[in-house]
Amino acid sequence: MKKLNQSGAVSIVSVVIFITIITVVVVAYLASSLSQQRTAVNFDMGTRAYYAAESGVQDAVRGLDPTVIAGKQDCKPFSPSSSDGSLGKAGVDYGLAYTCQIIDPTPAEVTGTIEPGASGTTAMIRLDPVASGTPPYRLVVRWSPKTQTGVPPLIPRDDTTRQQSLKQLSEWSSGAGDWHPMLKLAVASHPLNNSFSRDQINQRVVFINPVENDQSLTFNKAASLATSDTMSDAMCEPSDSVSSEFSCKKTISLTGYDFSADAIYVRIGALYRSTTFSLQLVDSSNTTIQLKNTQVVVDVTGRAKNVYRRVKQAFNLRNSLTDSQSDAAVVAGEGICKNFSITTIPSEFKAQCNPLTD
Repeated sequence: MKKLNQSGAVSIVSVVIFITIITVVVVAYLASSLSQQRTAVNFDMGTRAYYAAESGVQDAVRGLDPTVIAGKQDCKPFSPSSSDGSLGKAGVDYGLAYTCQIIDPTPAEVTGTIEPGASGTTAMIRLDPVASGTPPYRLVVRWSPKTQTGVPPLIPRDDTTRQQSLKQLSEWSSGAGDWHPMLKLAVASHPLNNSFSRDQINQRVVFINPVENDQSLTFNKAASLATSDTMSDAMCEPSDSVSSEFSCKKTISLTGYDFSADAIYVRIGALYRSTTFSLQLVDSSNTTIQLKNTQVVVDVTGRAKNVYRRVKQAFNLRNSLTDSQSDAAVVAGEGICKNFSITTIPSEFKAQCNPLTD
């Protein structure tokens, strides 16, 4: 019986297997290269689209005139009016444009950034409703943005005693971590006419304590603020049913304020840590009131080929300002008191007088 020589078949099988392996490796390499190329192209197009949207924002800002602007809810470019939003050399299609440009001069939410310290920034905001709501009104303030994954989160303060004294910066923490920033908030008002007297300026000031307890607080224009309300607790927790951006929220009821007869301002400052904030005016039916002469919100979508990016920015108008000036002149609306002492007792290093009563 003659044996068959199968060495050739084995060699063929080995070659086929080897070719298959090489093919898989080459295909995987090409797929990876194409994926990286697509990622690089998408990143480049995304960057171009972002700056196209920024161009639309700047075009809108250059064309803004607070005396004539009434808002724009269509997507047609605001400036120049004949433009279609295309960017680049005239007559040449670079695939860059801003496809939608919306301008809102009466936002229902005012935002900003405040920083503590003598050289920090505070925000003064005019509460000038577009249309009257149903009184009484409430002021809703949110602050302390939630941190990103991997960043140690700020935590609510573990002290709810509401002492009429403030801690040093080095003490604004606990064993669990750093606390959320504290806010100093003032509501000031005066008659709209230009001949009002000093005693017609009304102001209420409160320090907002970031804890896990929501203490009710009312600013009554006709009544002095109680000494016990100089510091008021606010709720700081991981979730907010209205906004998922901020950790802390405080609602202040406004009683006796006439928005048709008075100019009403809110001044917000941060203690211990910088923070962004959100401010809303809400009426008794829980309707958020749009505010005019405060901020203008520019919302622009940019395009690079088939990639789109959206940019939304708020800009302060003439009656809303962020400055680095001392607010002593504003706080003095409730009076001034000073107390000087020389002591070696640590417990005496705190305010001994109350500007609300002394």
